[in-house]
Amino acid sequence: MNEQELENLVRLVTREVVRALGRSGLTPSGGEFAAPPATLAPVGGGSGSGETCACGCGCRKAPPADRRWHGSLLTEASLAELPPGSRLILPPRTLVTPLARDQARRRGIELVAGIPGETAAPTGNLLRVAFFTDRPGPTADSLVDGLRRSGVDVRDCSITSRRSVQLEAAAADCARQAASGAVEQAVIIFDPAYPLWRRLSKIPGLRPILARDRQAAMDGRRDLNGNVLIIPGRQVGWSQLRKTVAAWIGTEAAQT
Repeated sequence: MNEQELENLVRLVTREVVRALGRSGLTPSGGEFAAPPATLAPVGGGSGSGETCACGCGCRKAPPADRRWHGSLLTEASLAELPPGSRLILPPRTLVTPLARDQARRRGIELVAGIPGETAAPTGNLLRVAFFTDRPGPTADSLVDGLRRSGVDVRDCSITSRRSVQLEAAAADCARQAASGAVEQAVIIFDPAYPLWRRLSKIPGLRPILARDRQAAMDGRRDLNGNVLIIPGRQVGWSQLRKTVAAWIGTEAAQT
């Protein structure tokens, strides 16, 4: 793969992930165990004790100009309906993409963690994803680079080895970061995929999803609360793999 082809792949990865992240901020998650849709709810006038906001969630009211974001991911598209100079109240641990922060800064939109006076985590966190592939190289590097350009904090755990046992152990160590809380998700490109899936299924805190296409990846996140994506790389072309990873990252997990 020459330099121009690599650059084209990076652009495709970036565009696909940004689109998927944008959809996750605005589109409801379906399914029996689906997460509540991310919404931009107005908060009514006044801040009297015991009053609740217009979205009906039971939260206390904030000043009239405020809006409250109900979702775990805030993207650039999420801010489209907000007028300049607004103030957006975010739940604790909301993930904010760099493009969303840039747009908020340009339009004078203030991002606030929780109602003033309440304890809340700081905003501006990046989505943390551990990444492993048993086929490291320029193509895999371009996939990682595209994710990082899209506002994802990628922890690349890939190693080079000819020993399958060593590779599987390294992939399992990478996935364990999702169980420990070091990252929110893990993406593993590995063959043979099924034995690795069985191994990870036995580790407490891991919910591995074996997927060969974007629909299976979205279903695994949305309906099964998956936190580790396993893709059989040799069975999936890089174009489909890119779309599968983007769909996985852009889908909110089920709330259990």
